Amino acid sequence: MECPICKTLIYDTCKTQFCPTCHWELVVISADASQSLKAYFDRKLKAFQDSYSVITAIPSLESKIKRLEKENDDLERQIKDRKKDLKDSQIALSIEQKLHDVEIIIRETEQRISDAGTLAAQWDAYQEKLLELKDAYERAQRNGVQSRYLNEIRIFLTEYGLLP
Repeated sequence: MECPICKTLIYDTCKTQFCPTCHWELVVISADASQSLKAYFDRKLKAFQDSYSVITAIPSLESKIKRLEKENDDLERQIKDRKKDLKDSQIALSIEQKLHDVEIIIRETEQRISDAGTLAAQWDAYQEKLLELKDAYERAQRNGVQSRYLNEIRIFLTEYGLLP
């Protein structure tokens, strides 16, 4: 006999009153049973089949939930990384603008201090340091690691009053 719920083969129905897999009560209804009794067992069979299909679907649904939670965590991590990348890019653009502004200030100031000996020597040191930082930043930018130099450039610009 095959269980009508889970399709398990049951070989000894004389000793077994319930399916060992789904616990359906193994009842044989005679052909001369009343229509109401047959209808009752049909409703009972349908309800048990529906319940059993829901119960057996739970592990699959739990697995899908875990997979979707992992995908959600991965997407949240990617969003966080993209936001950090965006912030770094915005900082880099701001620093590039500041570097451009500083270059303009350097050119204007060079005109004013070209005759002052001590100030010119000091200015040359500042300019040299700025050019070193700019070259390092441009190399880093070409190599895709400009964020390493952003802090050093910020410190330099802050020390010389070029950033608030």
